[in-house]
Amino acid sequence: MPTRWIVLIGMVVAKIAYSFHLQSAAVVAPGLMEDLALNTATLGTLIGLFTLPGLVLAVPSSYISSRYGERLFIVTCLSLMVIGGLLSSIATSSHYLWLGRLIAGVGA
Repeated sequence: MPTRWIVLIGMVVAKIAYSFHLQSAAVVAPGLMEDLALNTATLGTLIGLFTLPGLVLAVPSSYISSRYGERLFIVTCLSLMVIGGLLSSIATSSHYLWLGRLIAGVGA
């Protein structure tokens, strides 16, 4: 399989993972609010936590990817999104949920 197709498949997987994480908190908001006793302000913070690392890591991430290689960088970032998603899925308090969203945001 040519390299360009592998890159395309990798980018499609990354975009799907990003979209899934970005929208997942809003989809399960009623259940989160009930199970973890969250109010609307806390839920809004939870949704925003996913995009927060992008403000800080946008420029350094380009340097890191060129220094260590794009493949390693993409695999590491996708792994961070998986770890953040898993931590969010087993969270028993809002603090672990916030941490999971933040880790997934770093990967994004």
